[in-house]
Amino acid sequence: MKKIFISLVLLAVLFSSFVFAGSTGIVSEVNGNSVVTAIVVQEGWNLVPVSVSSGAGFSIHRPTEFQGEPFDQDNIIGPENAKYVWIYDIEKNKYVGGDPSLGANDGLREFTDRVAESEGFSKYYDHVAAWYYFDKEGVLFLEKTTDRFPKLEDYELIPGWNFAHLVPDMDGKNITEFQGDCNIERTAVWDPFDQNWMVSNKGDENFGFTVRDNGFALPILLKVSDRCTFAGSSVAPPAIPQ
Repeated sequence: MKKIFISLVLLAVLFSSFVFAGSTGIVSEVNGNSVVTAIVVQEGWNLVPVSVSSGAGFSIHRPTEFQGEPFDQDNIIGPENAKYVWIYDIEKNKYVGGDPSLGANDGLREFTDRVAESEGFSKYYDHVAAWYYFDKEGVLFLEKTTDRFPKLEDYELIPGWNFAHLVPDMDGKNITEFQGDCNIERTAVWDPFDQNWMVSNKGDENFGFTVRDNGFALPILLKVSDRCTFAGSSVAPPAIPQ
């Protein structure tokens, strides 16, 4: 089974310090200490997890079979199908990226330098999602060792919207069980089929969701009121009066 580690070399220098990471997907299977995830991507915009930690990234698979069934190679998506890649710079409140075939631009280079120099900044970007525009629909196969997934206690959010991907520690749990000290005001999920957001406000019937048990959940946007961290349980002392 051929495996290629994604880096900016394979994406024409774009995101040189990035590799695919995280736990998005439709169906997953466990192979020893690794998880292989099949992600259905659509032609157009898709949210895909990324990580600044090059030693903790996913490898791409082009399997001949998955879940014990033959898989058509023509339906597999690779980095060559990514026509645009954009990631949100939380310090400057703007996107950086562009056409991967044109190489890294000055804004992206400056951004990746700041990520590399700041431990806190780098930690934040270990569990975010980025926009990828694919020129065709298909399935993206990713593999990652279970010990390389970010832990709940390492998951930090900043005030406002956060492009987040969900990690295996959240599997089978409702969002209220791992939100820790985060006051989550709104959630949004990108629907790649309709190329549109599905937004839920706090108090809505579908606001609290359970991360799927058979595989992993798609990246989401979480709007929080203050800087906060996730935890393994929502059990916490009463809040300080405002």
